[in-house]
Amino acid sequence: MMLYEQDNFEAFWLEYEAIHADPTTRRVHAIGTFLCGLMIITGLVTGLWGLLLLGPLIDYGLAQVSHRAKGQRTQPYRNPVWHVRAELRLFRGTIAGLFSIRST
Repeated sequence: MMLYEQDNFEAFWLEYEAIHADPTTRRVHAIGTFLCGLMIITGLVTGLWGLLLLGPLIDYGLAQVSHRAKGQRTQPYRNPVWHVRAELRLFRGTIAGLFSIRST
């Protein structure tokens, strides 16, 4: 997968965006990212520290299910910082797209 052969984030992002082009994959990722963020915030506020670990695991699990359904496999542990950064950019774009006014 060319995703892991990139030497800068913008090149990585272009590959990342390409494998997340399917709207269903993007939505599943957005749900996972939202749940992860919610669990991390809840864990920090309530002191339920297990949620700090559970959030990213749920996010990863949902993302992998969405990719496996398309016959893809990603390996976020190969570059976790870029993956998190790309995931947050994908989330922002997906949410913005859901709430944008589209002309027909």
